[in-house]
Amino acid sequence: MLARYGGIFYASLPLPEDNDMTHPFRFRFVLWLVPLTLAMPALAQEAEEAGEDEEEDRETIADLTENSDRFDGLFTLYRDRDTGETHMAIMPEHLDREYIYVSVSTDGVVEGGTFRGNYRENRVFSVGRHFDRIEIRAENAAFYFDPASPLSRAADANISSGLLASQPILAEDEDTGAMLIAVDELFASETLSQVKPSPNPDRDERDRFELGSLSDEKSKITAIRNYPLNTDIHVEYVYEDSAPAVAGDEEVTDSRYVSIYLQHSLIAMPENGYRPRLTDHRMGYFAEQVTDLTDDSVTPYRDLVQRWHLV
Repeated sequence: MLARYGGIFYASLPLPEDNDMTHPFRFRFVLWLVPLTLAMPALAQEAEEAGEDEEEDRETIADLTENSDRFDGLFTLYRDRDTGETHMAIMPEHLDREYIYVSVSTDGVVEGGTFRGNYRENRVFSVGRHFDRIEIRAENAAFYFDPASPLSRAADANISSGLLASQPILAEDEDTGAMLIAVDELFASETLSQVKPSPNPDRDERDRFELGSLSDEKSKITAIRNYPLNTDIHVEYVYEDSAPAVAGDEEVTDSRYVSIYLQHSLIAMPENGYRPRLTDHRMGYFAEQVTDLTDDSVTPYRDLVQRWHLV
């Protein structure tokens, strides 16, 4: 039958019930077992040395950012001087907290669905860790639950947050706890914000100009501006279509290649005592729609006025 010794399986022969070591089966078994027993410490030592070598070969944050310019701010960024490759350091205090995300078009073409100064996405997102990955989630702010209501205990039921990104941790500092992730693909893609408009099913798309496919090779981070309470990242998105069915207007230099410029802003959630103001539907406020799921009335509205916190 098979028996296991450590991590090794071997064949075990049935032995006589007496203690006669001169029995041929018992004698052969002992001779076979002795070298195996002597080899086990050597195998364990080799495994330990291999683990130590792997630990020594693992790259550190200092190794990965040695040739990079550092941008200190809300999220520290590193940009390689030769390749432009960008990394972001996530600190332990960044985890399990909410932030504000805003995207603004800094330039574009109207036919492409955007233009300079066009405010686009604004949402609440959170940063978390799942084993060896950093996760960025869009949080749902469309509902309100009265804390005094028993229903508030199920505030997360049947409401889906959006897992926008899951980035592998490339290196981790044992002293500070900093975790380094690559962010070129995160920002120079439509992961955080959809740029190319979705097709209109009620319109014949063959009659109008539209953007091509996003070029992973040409799209890039163009500028980084970092501050204590916000991190701004500027990106050029390049859309390609080798044979567009409809050409763009004069502002589109080449209908095959169109650039859209966007600014991604990551903003610390303010702690300034701001008090939201409920809308009065008799007035013409711009408002954010919020539904009170603990209100059983026919109008469970808790819409909030869009306004600035002026100091």
